[in-house]
Amino acid sequence: MVMANVAASLTAVAVLLADPAAGKGAGGITAAQLGKSAAGMAGPSPLKTLEEGLPRAVALAQLEQEIEDLNVMHKFDRRLERLAMVMPLTDQFDPGVTHFAHEHLQEGDKISMPASILSELMRKQAEIPWQFELKLVRRKGPGKFEPVDVPAPPRAALTGRAEMPQLSAVACSILDARSPEQFVFMPDWMMKALRLRPRDIVLYRHKDLTKASKIVLQPHSSAFLKMSNHQAVMETELRHYSAITRGTTVAFRYRKTLYKFNVLECIDADGKSQEAVCVQDSDVATDFQAALDTPAGRRKPGAKAKSPDEGSSKKKSREPLEEEEEEGDYESESEEEEEGGWGSDEF
Repeated sequence: MVMANVAASLTAVAVLLADPAAGKGAGGITAAQLGKSAAGMAGPSPLKTLEEGLPRAVALAQLEQEIEDLNVMHKFDRRLERLAMVMPLTDQFDPGVTHFAHEHLQEGDKISMPASILSELMRKQAEIPWQFELKLVRRKGPGKFEPVDVPAPPRAALTGRAEMPQLSAVACSILDARSPEQFVFMPDWMMKALRLRPRDIVLYRHKDLTKASKIVLQPHSSAFLKMSNHQAVMETELRHYSAITRGTTVAFRYRKTLYKFNVLECIDADGKSQEAVCVQDSDVATDFQAALDTPAGRRKPGAKAKSPDEGSSKKKSREPLEEEEEEGDYESESEEEEEGGWGSDEF
């Protein structure tokens, strides 16, 4: 279908380029007239630009057709996986003010997917939360795509890095079903983690992630740990993430300041390290390592970050936090932590 539409358009353009008079008709304009009108304009002529862009347009149309053909088989088999071209998630996808993800498109793990995958999830009555694995793939030939496996870096290779190494897969959840077929739109940090460019190809499949019991984070800035209420802030902002992937850099904004955290470790309920875990509706502990901007001589990874509610370590239900916010605890930042405050916190 894609190629048929493109072929019809390209045929018309080719006729116009070959025979300038062919473009004249009711309300039409010839190529010669077009060239004459553009003679006084700076830069290449529109026809030259069109000729140069045709090969790329044809290649993209062919690629999209290959993806569509493979996805037809996935749909026929009722599989919850698709190939898709990647595009950046822009403000056009920002949901309304009543939606939880409003103004958090880049500070969350949500991606826009086609309506067909949502319909299949509902048909299969898949258990919520609906989470997916985004896998990097490489085109090996016409209609042939294979996964790209990048060795998972050890924790030592993740610690102390301003930029994390490339990954071969990240976990995500669904924002909406507004994306066109054969496309997905994702936050910038996901594209960076997989080293993707617009129109690169990924394979996304539904995946049941294990619940997290602890995640190990390394803040980029020690200013976050100096907040008197950093636990409450972290608990609230982490709700914009349904899944967390080891080796990624997650972020959120608080009082117009962007805070970034490297994810060094993801531990499940059995105490096993996982590449990705579910943090939605989970009791998760956090272990904060020394911030990247902490002088090397003052780093004490074993020290525990003091907290105004240090006595309670487990993240409680969401209701108590909402009550604290009403009382103003969430907004209070008058007290500062002792210098070098880092270590284990739970929220």
